[in-house]
Amino acid sequence: MKNSELILLFIAVFAGLGSVGYIYILEPVFNTAALTGDVASRYKEYAALLEKKNELEAKAKQVLSSGYFKPDSQEQLTALSSLAGKIAQNSGIRQIASIYPLTALKKGRYEEIAVQIEMDCTLGSLTKMVHEIETSELPLKVRKLQITGETEDPKIIRVQIEVASLWIQTEEVQNR
Repeated sequence: MKNSELILLFIAVFAGLGSVGYIYILEPVFNTAALTGDVASRYKEYAALLEKKNELEAKAKQVLSSGYFKPDSQEQLTALSSLAGKIAQNSGIRQIASIYPLTALKKGRYEEIAVQIEMDCTLGSLTKMVHEIETSELPLKVRKLQITGETEDPKIIRVQIEVASLWIQTEEVQNR
């Protein structure tokens, strides 16, 4: 054998041994480390999702056990009127002129029910009321807000606000 052929043979043998060493020794070590890290990150993601699930279930139990949800949409509207009045009073509003129900918007199995409240209040108490409605655990929202300054006291504003909520038709009600 010539010298150049011998060199090529050694290169081929070393390349083969290097490939075998890489496949059977180095690659499993790197993959095990990568898989261990991957499994750990997946476990952390799973634990975070499980925590969110538990948190959502606890909030759902709290909301559903609040006694707010009623089996009939008219009862729900009455509950919404009462709740909106309580929120207004808790916000420091003492001059509520009227609270009356609005026509429900029906969409499939649910209805968007709303009440309109007319009142005189300060800007601070109105802000507190809107904040309490929008951050409530219950499905409440301010659908419309109209402010005018037609009072004798410059600190008092006249407000017309629509507070909306959802009533979801249950299977029992649907089968009646």
